[in-house]
Amino acid sequence: MESLLLLSHGMLAPPLCDVLRRYNPALIIVCAGDGEQLRNAFDTAGRFDRLIAFCTETIVPAAMLADLGGPAYNFHPAPPDYPGSHPASFAIYDGVTRFGATAHEMVERVDSGPIVDVEWFDVESDIGVLRLEDKAGEAAARLFWRLAPVLAQCSQKLPLGNLRWGPRKTTRKDFRAMGMVDPSISAAEFELRWRAFGARDPTIMQVALHGRRFALAVDDPPGPTAKPA
Repeated sequence: MESLLLLSHGMLAPPLCDVLRRYNPALIIVCAGDGEQLRNAFDTAGRFDRLIAFCTETIVPAAMLADLGGPAYNFHPAPPDYPGSHPASFAIYDGVTRFGATAHEMVERVDSGPIVDVEWFDVESDIGVLRLEDKAGEAAARLFWRLAPVLAQCSQKLPLGNLRWGPRKTTRKDFRAMGMVDPSISAAEFELRWRAFGARDPTIMQVALHGRRFALAVDDPPGPTAKPA
């Protein structure tokens, strides 16, 4: 391994680079935080031995994957059962008791490449979406740390596990649709939708009445009423 392109948010890149260089001090690492920086990296630096994407929603074009000197890997902050967008939200809505992060080869179709490994953790019954996303990011970091020696030193493909992706790949459209509620929604269902979806993006919480769509102004529930002295 001589050169590597790291696609991740700017604040995550420095510690990820430090881990890779621990196992290959001479490794040339170019960082990109979004699609524009990704294109600039390919235009200016040319060919890379490997690309690693870590917890990013930026889609790498198939032509860029084909130009790499070796395989590309993505660290998806969800287990294989939840490919696609906003996986933590749908996992909470489904009431999962286990969640995790997945390392997989990158191919043209997002979240569909062969799976290398998964880092699992248990999920509390009342967890919120933001906390679950944080824990999934921590699981992705542990998985990255575990695979870093091979990612930094070996240009060959990583050994594959025997897991397969789930049948449903969620989209941003699916996520927004879960914020549309019926006026007759039960309190329990509304609280679940809020915990899984609204807490991630309150602007998606809407209601349709008589052919019109209204955005909901969601506030914290009132505290217990004080008893008179």
